[in-house]
Amino acid sequence: MLKGTPISILDLSKLAIIDPKNSINLLLNNEQTALIIRGAFPQELLAHACGRLCSESMNGLIGSPNAGMLGGELRTLGEAATPTFQALNGPSKTDYLLSAQRAQEWQSMMFDDVDMIGHLSEVLSVLNQHKPVYPAPLKSNPQETWLPFNYRILPPGTQIYSHHDCHYRLPIYSELHERYDRGTLLSWFLTAQTPTKGGCLTIYGLRSDDPNPPMLPTRFVDTEVLEREYHKVELQLGVGDLVIFNSHQYVHRVTPVIGEQSRITFGGFMTSDIDRSHAVFWS
Repeated sequence: MLKGTPISILDLSKLAIIDPKNSINLLLNNEQTALIIRGAFPQELLAHACGRLCSESMNGLIGSPNAGMLGGELRTLGEAATPTFQALNGPSKTDYLLSAQRAQEWQSMMFDDVDMIGHLSEVLSVLNQHKPVYPAPLKSNPQETWLPFNYRILPPGTQIYSHHDCHYRLPIYSELHERYDRGTLLSWFLTAQTPTKGGCLTIYGLRSDDPNPPMLPTRFVDTEVLEREYHKVELQLGVGDLVIFNSHQYVHRVTPVIGEQSRITFGGFMTSDIDRSHAVFWS
């Protein structure tokens, strides 16, 4: 018998006909593990953005926050409010805010005159029972926002190791207002380029509140045990597909990218305000 909690995935094919009951609330209420919207964004738009992102002109802007982590050296444009191999306590406030201030500039570089941030807000609003969803405002300056999302390149031979997202303890979250629910953290990403093989998001039935997780001496979760003994679902995502899942509760990873083509996603995190009147997202 497999251990842990069974994984439940709600796979939706058309944004325009989504039943209001099939909403982000299912994730916030722990009634579903993940929500997939197939073809949420045009493939041509994303291919254009990936071409820009991978051009030589971008080399100086792309960072390597996990440099030195064998097999885990993803590349990113834009900071993320997470621990990394180079910054175990997350990004400094100065670095993060500088990154957030460049969001519009990077959007223009990737998407020309397409308002990707606005379109993303609209799509997420549909999934939030048409309640507003927008980039999280800074607590210290509500006229400014957190970085809405970052651009993530997982090159061939790399992966994202098994983990769950429990980031609110990081110093940067002093900039998230107390009105937002810190008991929940959802992850979301848009698939912009699929690898030749691998690079699959895998969600396991091991929850963050499990008192006896299988751990390695390195303090990483033992993925071999997860693969062998726990409930799991490996998501097959195509270009344009949007996924939102409860990354705070469920341990997950991205399998190694195989072949010559990188896995490219645009994504971040999300939570609701405490009274569920709206939701916010950030990287």
